[in-house]
Amino acid sequence: MNLYYFDNAATTKLDNEVLKEMLPFLNNEFGNASSIYKLGKNSKNAIEKAREKISKILNCDSSEIYFTSRRY
Repeated sequence: MNLYYFDNAATTKLDNEVLKEMLPFLNNEFGNASSIYKLGKNSKNAIEKAREKISKILNCDSSEIYFTSRRY
């Protein structure tokens, strides 16, 4: 039986490349990016690198890229 999933607004399966990039931060590099300790600085650097990559793809300034979360 084939699985057809139509609720991607609620959650979406991670692409394997995304999972590969995220694993270090899910397992070891889980610091608060707003903090001043090493784990946090590592997270902040990763966020800034991602912001740069995305801004190049979208041909915009990295300061225009915002990462948000949906909270209930």
